[in-house]
Amino acid sequence: MSDFATEATALRRWLFDAALPLWWENGADQVRGGFHEALNLEGGSLARPHRARTIARQAFSYCEAGRLGWDGPWRAAMRHALDYFRKHFVNPDASVVSVVDIDGKVSDPSFDLYNQAFALLAYASGHRAFGEAGCWRRQAVALRTTLEQSYAHPRGGFLENRRGQLPRRSNPHMHLLEAALAWIALDDDPGWRHMADSIATLCLEKFMDPATGALREFFADDWSPASGVKGHICEPGHHYEWAFLLHRWAQLTGRNAPEAAPRLIAFADSRGLDARRGVAINAVLADGGVHDPVARLWAQAERIRAYAAHRRSDDEVAAAIKGLRRFLATPTEGLWFDQLGADDVFILEPARATSLYHIIGAVAELSHALPAAASDSVPASNARGPAPRVIYLVTEDWYFISHRLPMARAARNAGFEVHVATRIDRHGAAIEAEGFHLHPISWRRGSLDPRDLVRVVREVRKLYRKLNPDLAHHVALPAAVVGSLAATGLPVVCLNALTGLGTMFIDATAKVRVARAPLRLALRSLLNRSRAAVLVQNPDDRAVIERLGVNRDRIALIPGSGVDIGAMVASPEPAGPITIAFVGRLVGSKGIRTLLAAHEQRQASRLRKRHRCALGVRAYRGSAVPPRGIAFEPAGGCGLRPPAGCDRRPWMPQYRAQGSQRASGAARGFRGARRRHRAARTGSAAAPQVWQGRPRTCRARVLEPAYRP
Repeated sequence: MSDFATEATALRRWLFDAALPLWWENGADQVRGGFHEALNLEGGSLARPHRARTIARQAFSYCEAGRLGWDGPWRAAMRHALDYFRKHFVNPDASVVSVVDIDGKVSDPSFDLYNQAFALLAYASGHRAFGEAGCWRRQAVALRTTLEQSYAHPRGGFLENRRGQLPRRSNPHMHLLEAALAWIALDDDPGWRHMADSIATLCLEKFMDPATGALREFFADDWSPASGVKGHICEPGHHYEWAFLLHRWAQLTGRNAPEAAPRLIAFADSRGLDARRGVAINAVLADGGVHDPVARLWAQAERIRAYAAHRRSDDEVAAAIKGLRRFLATPTEGLWFDQLGADDVFILEPARATSLYHIIGAVAELSHALPAAASDSVPASNARGPAPRVIYLVTEDWYFISHRLPMARAARNAGFEVHVATRIDRHGAAIEAEGFHLHPISWRRGSLDPRDLVRVVREVRKLYRKLNPDLAHHVALPAAVVGSLAATGLPVVCLNALTGLGTMFIDATAKVRVARAPLRLALRSLLNRSRAAVLVQNPDDRAVIERLGVNRDRIALIPGSGVDIGAMVASPEPAGPITIAFVGRLVGSKGIRTLLAAHEQRQASRLRKRHRCALGVRAYRGSAVPPRGIAFEPAGGCGLRPPAGCDRRPWMPQYRAQGSQRASGAARGFRGARRRHRAARTGSAAAPQVWQGRPRTCRARVLEPAYRP
């Protein structure tokens, strides 16, 4: 194993086996809540007031731990931090206070932009881990709105305190950029892009000298350098941190990486590295003179992160890891020294909790850039060679995020180089944020046109030839067909995960029946290949695949995509009327006719139910029930309600019958419906796409076949 691989693996193992367990078991205040500010060098906790930045950083750190594959209680640690933070630090205007005492009472209510930045970062972690359930997106938008409305500075950036005291600082803005980038990877709200772009531009135009690569820390009100020596101070650690974030900004926003980023690293390397000690020092002056020769742990971690992101040589990254690991050689494993004096002797003081954020950031970037070296579970056969390569072929990026992300993370953490080939909609940035290699594929979902099939097969085959993956994971039937055809004659192992057999096997229309016959023959051939295996989720699908003529030995049953009845216990049936919600496309195979027929039977038997449906049509097919094929008549039984506050005219029958059809998939229908509701008020022709009845109860029935297309 190379020196680089040895160092990276040792750092990851130390983090997973020692640091993360210790800081949860000893670093969390299990009685009063939150996390301790520091642990002594024996691992004992210290009773100190809690800072907002510390609690927020610990929430982020344990979220990253889970993302990287740590199998400890990272969710519990996150909840512990986030619940305490929301309870004790958040003001009514969504801003956060700076410090609370150990009993949770506010001891420093001051506004510090630095703390607001880490609050936004913690909220992004909460949203990544728990989704909408924790309302972290809403909390983040509220805080961002407060910053924009009350603290925006006319000359760019934000005020750093309520009184606008000088000097202004680049550092809080750097962490705001980091938080905005975390949200860009998760959310398509343009406000995050605007925040990131404005801060990155401020850095490139005001904070740094483009000629020398020097980035200053302190400024006057107009962003000119502060007076005196303060205006000349440059911190090498922040040069590395800015270089990483500017690189990340370019990745997430689809722009070329700014030339300034490598110049930041070059300045820090040439002026801020102490070759004798092998570490980055605290501060230099813009002209290169040493200002503070002490070295702190966090700067070493940021050096690793910048080197890994910018693909520096293995020897350079290994040297940076060695510099950091010097700080981790404490008597109690899992702790660290924070400061190394100019005499090359560590200052003996408690380990600061905030440093975990920097360490896990370094490990994360090592895992992204070179997963085989950074993982401690690389297969022995690949330890000296390139990482094994897996590609996930899936029709939609949102489907990969919702159904295959944990599996891909596990592959990455096991040392695989992960590629994702899909149609890119709104989740491309989130996929790349995981460190996966993203490849756009021009799928036309649902198309039966053989020309589309040939075109996509050519795209995928070209990609397989280029990447030469060790394993191609084909997600769902369309990807299994396309991927298997593309892999013909190539040394690619194909895992065909059939997550359902789709309309091709249950639709009874003539067009689909014609396409089904050659599909059966193709599947029999493709799925029986020597390098192919089939993964199904239920016995019924396995039986169907066997009836196609696929060898039973090639089929594996792994139950999935269902409800864990051990975790989700059925609730008793409620008293009174039952509301049934149908969210799906107006396609017969999706069960719309069954739903309506059941409703008719219930009406006849006087077992009355109310139905509220969000119905969207992706495209008309023979099995689709068009809007003019559904009649809504005033009567009791099927209550279909438009959203509150919506202009109700588009929902009346004469408007419904004129609706156009655009993408509104079952899993994404509610967001698409809201966009169309807003369009209804502006007169857009595409407004009445989700056919719902008037606010009073209605009855729905399918009309005669003559009304169908």
